[in-house]
Amino acid sequence: MRSRVRVPFSAPEGSSILAAYDRLIQENRTPTYFAVKQLLGSASSSRMLLAEFGKYCEKRQQEVGTRITQFTTNKYHRLLRYMTEYIRQVYGKEDLPLETIDYAYVDGLNTYMHTAYNCHNNGAVNLLCCLKNFILYAIRNEWIEKIVIFVM
Repeated sequence: MRSRVRVPFSAPEGSSILAAYDRLIQENRTPTYFAVKQLLGSASSSRMLLAEFGKYCEKRQQEVGTRITQFTTNKYHRLLRYMTEYIRQVYGKEDLPLETIDYAYVDGLNTYMHTAYNCHNNGAVNLLCCLKNFILYAIRNEWIEKIVIFVM
């Protein structure tokens, strides 16, 4: 068995990454990057859903004419508006941490679009595809752990 090399590096909060690794091992949990990050309390660097999705919408707006059309960008902005209203109505908050997105959130948003905006199935699926693209973007940027909520 290999001996572990101790690297003198600490997280910004002063908690040792190695201590977090050891704690995960003691709890019989797999010491992945995301588990260590969560254990170190990355709340200060936690990204918020609507804030990051708003930035993503602006990024998509810059691509109009080169990669996508204005119609596609309008879908992203419409989804941002629907998500903002949904979070305020259901959760009573202005924004949610990106890590809290799960199947229940997506299903609730889908139902909300069907009922509050009389969005038919194809329209709701098109908007949910925009959300799926954002979730994949967040996973690639390592903002959230890989989650399987879209089977489209």
